[in-house]
Amino acid sequence: MSVGARRLKYLLLTISFAINASLHSQDTVMLRQLRDSVNAAKDDTSQINALRKLGNGYYRIQPDSAIYFTRKALTLAEKINWTKGIAQNCLNLGNYFIYISKYDSAIYFSTRALKAAKLVGEKNRIALIYINRGAAYTETQQFEKAMPDLSEAMRISEEVGNKDREARAAQGICELYIYQQKNESALPWGEKALQLARELGNEELMGTAEMSLGGLYMDKKNFKKAEQLLLDAIPKSRSAHKTDVVMSAAITLSEIYNETHQYQKALTILKEALAEGLYTKENDQIAALYNSIGNTYSHLAQFNEAAQAYKEGYSAVKGRNEFQQRQYSNLEGLANTYASLGDYKKAYESFSLALPLKDSVSEKTQNKKILELQTQFEVERKEKEITLLKKNQQLHTTELQKERTVKLGAFILSGLLLIIGFLTVNWYRVLQKAKRMKEIERLRNVIARDLHDDIGSTLSSININSRMALNNMGEEKLVKGQLEKINEYSRGMMEGMSDIVWAINPGNDSIEKLLIRMKAFAAEMLEPLEIHLVFEEKVDVTRVRLDVGRRKEIYMIFKEAINNAAKYSSCRNILIVLENTITHLTLKIADDGHGFDQNSAGPGNGLRNMQQRALAIGALFEISTEPGKGTGISLHVPVT
Repeated sequence: MSVGARRLKYLLLTISFAINASLHSQDTVMLRQLRDSVNAAKDDTSQINALRKLGNGYYRIQPDSAIYFTRKALTLAEKINWTKGIAQNCLNLGNYFIYISKYDSAIYFSTRALKAAKLVGEKNRIALIYINRGAAYTETQQFEKAMPDLSEAMRISEEVGNKDREARAAQGICELYIYQQKNESALPWGEKALQLARELGNEELMGTAEMSLGGLYMDKKNFKKAEQLLLDAIPKSRSAHKTDVVMSAAITLSEIYNETHQYQKALTILKEALAEGLYTKENDQIAALYNSIGNTYSHLAQFNEAAQAYKEGYSAVKGRNEFQQRQYSNLEGLANTYASLGDYKKAYESFSLALPLKDSVSEKTQNKKILELQTQFEVERKEKEITLLKKNQQLHTTELQKERTVKLGAFILSGLLLIIGFLTVNWYRVLQKAKRMKEIERLRNVIARDLHDDIGSTLSSININSRMALNNMGEEKLVKGQLEKINEYSRGMMEGMSDIVWAINPGNDSIEKLLIRMKAFAAEMLEPLEIHLVFEEKVDVTRVRLDVGRRKEIYMIFKEAINNAAKYSSCRNILIVLENTITHLTLKIADDGHGFDQNSAGPGNGLRNMQQRALAIGALFEISTEPGKGTGISLHVPVT
């Protein structure tokens, strides 16, 4: 990699990481607030809305998490048969799947959203669903289905006087005509979308419309107007966090600059867009940006930088069947660049990879080009073999001298490596010792707090009851009651001490030890009451490792739930399930007891303690119960 290419990549990564860090800091606060609202939800409707908002918060930073929480909201809406909630969450899922280019799933959820929205009769939402499904149909080239959806969205928007939906529908029709290469038909719809967006003062819509119009005017060779539209689109789309539009506008703008020989301007605008794009999952657009950078470097005859850009572009979409055209364009550029550098072997290899990806290119032309590259490669190889034979005689005379030099260098290098290794190991030991001391100090504080809060209060209770017993020695019944309380308090204190010692023992960090502890406690509590216990383990123990804090809180929530079920539910059966995914560990406990009404139940310490413990480790705590239908709780703990 050349110095210029290394500097480019370093600059892009530095800018991207800076953007990532800034956004992550803001997002973390917002997501924490949204998770708190989920835990604080008091009824099903509130929880559905909280989960939907949480999913929307993850939309652009972790689409998979957005889909996960929105699916949970949808499931709960279906459970209570809330049609509006079904429409809202299906609409959001359609948007998320469009964002990650899974258009079949987007069409499926948009269709479900449309059905629910029609039952509710919300015309504004119906128009938006038609627009989204029309966009998905456009992306999958189902043009005969896209136009009816977008036309219906336009009709409804005009009927209700919603200019926002009208502008989005006009933009959708414009992009549909662009996909069909009907630029003259696309132009008036793009102008209409821009006019409506300006009336609304909506920068997101203005940026998208200006980007599309810029491409249309560039095709008409009206470079001045196209340049102005695209330059206007970029800052508006950037402020609206529409990175995909920023990248598309930058690519089109670079084509104008290359056409007018303003190559440095093209590189500047492309690098700025790429720095933003690296933070997204828009691999297709990232590959297109690298391809445009490679094209611009090729115009400047900076072929090493061009080759590096084409390679990065190919890597961004390698193996993705939906992006074969983008793979081909980068591989084709790479082959041509290697040919310009005289490296016909790599040119031949790159073009061979590109060949299966481009059916529309003439087979005869492709084979001829491969044959030419192969012939040039063979000629170059033979010339190198002749040159190599001539050099062998010279190399033989200097071989002994080089061998002595290599041995001396190896000896010096070994010494340096030993010194560096010693210093590194010593530094690592010091660092680990400091970390260990810090961890010990933290554990001491935790133990001290637990001893003060739990055991201190228990000892006070024992002291009070013992004095009362001493003062009433003549009343046998009263003394017996006080002694029974002392016995209960002391047994609870011993159990608490056992829990603290178990929690801080590093040997119990594995999930296996947690399972053993949980099973033992459950059996001890439930067997004397003749309650049937089923404990299902669906955990990949090799992928889950818990720190002291999470292990302790999970176990204490488990104990509280089992204790409540044993004491208050009058159940005969309890089911416990522990399972995990890549990102979460989930604990579920369900009994067949009499249940209770959450709305009329008092704010007991047990439920409040479980919710507070879940909140302390960033987990999602849920409870499901109705009178006569038993009680179920679930705990979702993030493990990554």
